[in-house]
Amino acid sequence: ANCRWLLGGALVAPDDRQARDAPAGARPEMRLFLFPAEQAQLHDTWDAAGLCGTGSGDIEVADIAVPAGHSLSLTGGRPVIAAPLYAFPIFGLLALGVASVAMGIAAGALADLKALAQAKRPQGARRSLAERPHVQAEVAACEAEWQAALALIEAAVAEAWRAAEEGGPETREEGLSVDHRARLRLAAVHATGTAEAVTGRMYRLAGGTAVFRSHPLQRRLRDVNTATQHVMVTQPVLETAGRVLLGQEVDVAEL
Repeated sequence: ANCRWLLGGALVAPDDRQARDAPAGARPEMRLFLFPAEQAQLHDTWDAAGLCGTGSGDIEVADIAVPAGHSLSLTGGRPVIAAPLYAFPIFGLLALGVASVAMGIAAGALADLKALAQAKRPQGARRSLAERPHVQAEVAACEAEWQAALALIEAAVAEAWRAAEEGGPETREEGLSVDHRARLRLAAVHATGTAEAVTGRMYRLAGGTAVFRSHPLQRRLRDVNTATQHVMVTQPVLETAGRVLLGQEVDVAEL
């Protein structure tokens, strides 16, 4: 809502026909179009359980002309700049973005619980949460799982980056291998799932304190569960990555 330019996507079917009428095997192209915000109508449809601050409402445009230089293919075409970053697949980059948000939410949940545990002493108890062995063990386990998920993402990105650098201009123009693409997506899905699990466990350790809207843990729980619903990090992505790991054929457009 605060932007002067907006980016929206549309399906462009072969022969300028409607996408739904495209013949079998002729997949419509997804293109992104950049246009002035004044040419669009914003619809406040983002009444969501979590990630409320993203403002992810709908954009409506009708009968506007977009210059060719303000349009690009989301799934096809070679990058204009021959640099390692641009060899990364768009879906891989999107998935890493979702995973990064989820991991940040989980890191915040860990910090919230650690702070709360120092001061909270449940009614009738003589020890604070921080002094309880089961809380200590759970926090340690979650910390390890969070660190491991982060390490997997960093390793997948570093390996893909090296491949893009060492592969030379051809790799940077054609994109990363299917294996590298699959490992990026796998790391993103794993990290998002780990973040959801860690956040939920911190929420439960906090007890009744976390249910109040005044405490950030309830918001983190809603936010991270909303992030897990993003199409870039859902169960079908694991199925695609699994096919690659098992040597089965995949449509590279899915990665």
